[in-house]
Amino acid sequence: MTLLPLPDKNEARRFSVKSFVPKALVAIFFASMLPVYWIAFHAPAVGIYHDDGIYLVTAKALAEGKGYRIISLTGEMLQTKYPILFPAVLSAAWKISPRFPENALFLKAIPFLFAMLWLWMTYRLIKEETRAPGVALWIVLLTAASSWVVFFSTICMSETFFASFAVWALIRLKRLEEQEGEGEIGWPLLFSTILVAATFLTRTVGVSLVAAGAISMFRKRKYVSGVMFLFGCAILIAPWLWWQAVNADSIGAIDSYYTLSNYKNWNVLWNFTLEQKFRVVLINIFRIIFSPIVLLNFKMNTIGFYFSIVMIFLTCSGFIRDMCKNFGSLHLFILFYFSIIILWAWPPERFLFPMLPYLLFFSYKDIVRICDRIFKYGNVKSYISMILIVLLGAQMLNGLLRITRETMKRQAVSFSSEQDDWKPIKELLDWIRQNTPQDSVLLGQLDPVYYLYTGRKAVRGFSADPYLLYYSEKPETALGDDQDLIRRIVAYRVGYIIRTPGRIFKEGPIFNGILDKLISEFPEVLRLVKVGSEPSYNIYEVDQGKLHDVLRTGKWNSRGGHGVGPVTVPGSR
Repeated sequence: MTLLPLPDKNEARRFSVKSFVPKALVAIFFASMLPVYWIAFHAPAVGIYHDDGIYLVTAKALAEGKGYRIISLTGEMLQTKYPILFPAVLSAAWKISPRFPENALFLKAIPFLFAMLWLWMTYRLIKEETRAPGVALWIVLLTAASSWVVFFSTICMSETFFASFAVWALIRLKRLEEQEGEGEIGWPLLFSTILVAATFLTRTVGVSLVAAGAISMFRKRKYVSGVMFLFGCAILIAPWLWWQAVNADSIGAIDSYYTLSNYKNWNVLWNFTLEQKFRVVLINIFRIIFSPIVLLNFKMNTIGFYFSIVMIFLTCSGFIRDMCKNFGSLHLFILFYFSIIILWAWPPERFLFPMLPYLLFFSYKDIVRICDRIFKYGNVKSYISMILIVLLGAQMLNGLLRITRETMKRQAVSFSSEQDDWKPIKELLDWIRQNTPQDSVLLGQLDPVYYLYTGRKAVRGFSADPYLLYYSEKPETALGDDQDLIRRIVAYRVGYIIRTPGRIFKEGPIFNGILDKLISEFPEVLRLVKVGSEPSYNIYEVDQGKLHDVLRTGKWNSRGGHGVGPVTVPGSR
């Protein structure tokens, strides 16, 4: 059974409904996605996910010969959090076209091209697994129709870069597994090693592929190949690990969000109490069960919940049965990958992005098994597969249409209706560039973007505790309080605060609540200087002199503050 099987050569020479319908559905589905990707790719907003802004800032630093630094921050600290490979590729593009934001489309072309490579490699992998081009084609088309895939394919994030190397490496590892004995130890093994190391040098979760490749070789009794594979990976990865080890502890706690220490604190194995560990793991599993809602463009309603449960059940059943028949590097990679994100104190939905085609693939395999047991005739199976494809495809296109309307409305690619509007943000940044001193320091939610568009140094207004934010009953405490915000304002000598809704992040409304409280209590310190075209987009000027007076005279404590802790106020004794 195949999902709308492609016609053979003899059928292709004559017209028939059986051969025409699959081709027509593929053409309609593909054509429907073209304007979606066009609109998303040309959306003017850049750096809207914060991480993509960090990637761009470090790419700019590399291109300008300043080293691997976050040059948007006042101290231009060394980057130890995100591996260097993706920013290095972006820096090459920045070197070719150095004018920002004119080079934005050129930079966004890199993740987009790697998305196309990922989809093509996924097609090849699934075609090899199923011997059914039609199955592979539809899984790739449905993957491409995910709003999350559109999102990460058209912003400067490393997801498509990582996914393309991962699936390419899986193809090469599979071929090494299929060789008799040690096989050819040379270029094939070296190339596989480079691809696997590239996944780690893009995202640290690539360690799951390192482990999967080594274990699969040892299981096949390819001991020499396994040792050489691990040795090669170690050589390629070692420089990055050395860089992290040398520079990880050189940054103060106030900057920990931008450093390796921030990631270390999210690992469930080495952090949190036993009760907290259990809570994180349980909630992450729960979120994974219902992840098809967001991955496949469903709404948060009863239909979406039931669909997610059924799909995860089919996926797990198909995966387990396939693993029992032919256990290999693909199964190991998926097991290790899911184990890592389950043991990570952060919502797993984003990290499931490269897993989407495998979720579709294994759920398909279990549907095939069920149909084989129920129906005896192949035509019935094909019609059922056609109905399932049409229903799911129509649902996903409808979701894409909904999200594309939001992209056009807000001028920023999005995977939800909570994305901030880009036009008022751009207006605020233009005002900053035209009306503030060059040495001003900005504070807000999208600090890398502020630097890229204004040239002013910028810092994030908070450092969130992921456990409190996503796993506790008091998420409003995850960002600290007004005391912590004052500490940042003083430590960084902030001159202007940019207030935006930040609805796409859970931190946004919490930060704005802290900021609004501070503004209401100390209007003489935080003065409104620019009102955006929409009332929730504003700029406040910080009067550092009056702020220091408030701290020195104790007015802060008399108005309900708790003191700002160990912050040295410039000029005070």
